[in-house]
Amino acid sequence: MAANVDNTVRELVYEFLDDLRESEDAPNMFGATLDLQEEFGFDRAMSRELLSDWMAQYGKDDDDE
Repeated sequence: MAANVDNTVRELVYEFLDDLRESEDAPNMFGATLDLQEEFGFDRAMSRELLSDWMAQYGKDDDDE
C-alpha cells in the first residue's frame, strides 16, 4: 500500500515525522499515526505503514557515514 505513495509525498511525510520527533512537545512516535491522518488525510492503515517505513529507515542514513 505505502509502496504506491509518490516519492515526493513520502519525502514530505518523512520530513514531517522528523520535525515532529524534534519538536519540544514530541509525542511518543508510535502515536504519530493520528498526526499523519490529520496532516495528510491518509487513512489509518496507510498512516501506520508510512510510520513503520519511517521508523525502519530512521538512523540508516547515519549508519552509512
